[in-house]
Amino acid sequence: MKKQQKLADEILANHPDQNVVYITEDNQPFFSPIKAKNHAAYRKHDKEPKAFFREGSEPEDETELQAKYEKVQSRNTIVEAVLEAIGNAANLEIPAEEITPETPQEVVAVLELREEFEEANLKANQLETALNKANEAKAAVEAELKKLKETPVKEEPVKANK
Repeated sequence: MKKQQKLADEILANHPDQNVVYITEDNQPFFSPIKAKNHAAYRKHDKEPKAFFREGSEPEDETELQAKYEKVQSRNTIVEAVLEAIGNAANLEIPAEEITPETPQEVVAVLELREEFEEANLKANQLETALNKANEAKAAVEAELKKLKETPVKEEPVKANK
């Protein structure tokens, strides 16, 4: 704890415009409690970041800050869920989900793009099949033409009319 206090004192001495610094379990300093909490959560720390105040300053009421933090965390959870749904919608190796009224519009857009892609891919495959058949037919015609050119033509004498 003394190490963190010393670190906090140094940081506050170098930042006279700040009255509080939040230090995480791995001694990472933050001026934002939300960023400190996010860092601690990301690093899976056992302890919450500790707030260190400049000497003579008072701790602020963190109720409003906590409410904002929870709102941000809630939004992050929603964003993560939407991003996962978008990832699943874009993954061509798994079946596409059905669009429901509850499907987020971003996911609907990806699902619609996926459908267009699958249709275009089907058309491309059909065109490739047709092209392969045309090339096979062309090769067959060219082979027959080559045979015809190589076959000697028997010339029969021209008979004169009497």
